[in-house]
Amino acid sequence: MRNFSKELTELIEGNRKEIQVSKEEFLNFRDIWSKLPEKDKIVGEAQHNGHIIYRFFSDN
Repeated sequence: MRNFSKELTELIEGNRKEIQVSKEEFLNFRDIWSKLPEKDKIVGEAQHNGHIIYRFFSDN
């Protein structure tokens, strides 16, 4: 199982450009993402076959 908490922290800190999430992983990802204060700045872009690419958009 992926460590989405670590991946999201890396995304927010700028150490990662994006997170790719499959439809099978989405519920696990959402559980962690929904608890983050920065969740509104993490935007998902839907792809084919239920894949989503999440990117962080800061105010800077």
